[in-house]
Amino acid sequence: MNKTSLYAALDIGATKICCLVAEGSYSGELRIQKTGIAPSVGFNQGVLDNPGEVREAILQAMEATGHSFRDETSTPLYLGVTSRNIRGTQALATWSSSRYGGKFIVSQKEMSSALAACQPTPDSNTRILHVIPRGYTVNGSTTQYPLGQRTNSLKVESHVVLAGASHIDRLLTTVGDAGGKVKGLILDSLASAEVVLRADEKELGVALVDIGGEISSLAMFKRGAAYHTSVIPIGGRHFTNDLTLALDISTEDAEEAKLKYGHVNPDGTMDSTRKVDLGRPGRGIQIAQGEIFRFLRERSEDLIRQISRRIREAGMSPMSHMPPSGIVLTGGGANLRGLDQLAQERLRCPVRVGIPNLSSLLPKELKDPAFATVVGLLLCGIRKPYRPAEIKRDRWPWQFMA
Repeated sequence: MNKTSLYAALDIGATKICCLVAEGSYSGELRIQKTGIAPSVGFNQGVLDNPGEVREAILQAMEATGHSFRDETSTPLYLGVTSRNIRGTQALATWSSSRYGGKFIVSQKEMSSALAACQPTPDSNTRILHVIPRGYTVNGSTTQYPLGQRTNSLKVESHVVLAGASHIDRLLTTVGDAGGKVKGLILDSLASAEVVLRADEKELGVALVDIGGEISSLAMFKRGAAYHTSVIPIGGRHFTNDLTLALDISTEDAEEAKLKYGHVNPDGTMDSTRKVDLGRPGRGIQIAQGEIFRFLRERSEDLIRQISRRIREAGMSPMSHMPPSGIVLTGGGANLRGLDQLAQERLRCPVRVGIPNLSSLLPKELKDPAFATVVGLLLCGIRKPYRPAEIKRDRWPWQFMA
């Protein structure tokens, strides 16, 4: 491994909170040192609802790593962000210089200045998470890499990710109360994309759907850059709740039915009349396997329809509704058996399940869609592909350097 530093990541989901501490190098090689997982409480549709409960759950996950986060020289912590009020927008700006007769050679400084000019001025209810360059225009030609070109103006088109100020401020305060010193914030779906998408998929065009506990996050890419981000108000808990209400069983039994017997695209060998036992032995709860399939299938169809609608609205490809490289499902909800096959049939494009797979040093238990975000947060903290919204602590409210 090259020269390394310690990094930490915190993924606060609707069903679990996961904290990782790792040794990492810029090449992307990670050596996970400590892992902490705790049940998540205090959230509603991805929005912090009970700060006290969330603080205790965060503290439990952080303490489970055995790492001290309260030291002044604490490891930089990168925090994943998602909620129902996340939205993306496009921005365009042109930067020019009066020096050297108006002509200049594009350097990293000019690119940063153009990107800063592209950053919108948010109102008091909004925080900017990311300003992601989609392409630069130099002398009438569009390119991803304008460095070294001579011109009198530099135009940049960017994708801007915005979040509700109240949610972000409360989240940062709660993590701070638990002892975490947040270095930067990164949108969950963009973090996941770093460890489950291939470079060729991003270049040709691909959609990533991160299926969380209460919401699913959509991120679309083409020409190597994020093109569109949005959220879908359906997550894994909706599947569980459907079984709870429809079958009149407890949430625990419904979750067991989903994980142990759930399948939304079974082959012809499934016996729909077969009864399966739920709960502790002797409780006498038996449910027909076909009933579990039916209600999970209905919710899956709903999710797939909403994915299709959001992709069409983004208008990625004029020739086809779906991106050329298809769709990648990740997050804990992607573990539902048959969901990828059903989505492929309905959307008529390639669909696969995205699993974080950086190197042989990644523990086997983290090579699961449910851990894509937290592993991706570590990588984003190292490489900073999205310029994480860094925090200035000189005054309240929190100030961001997006």
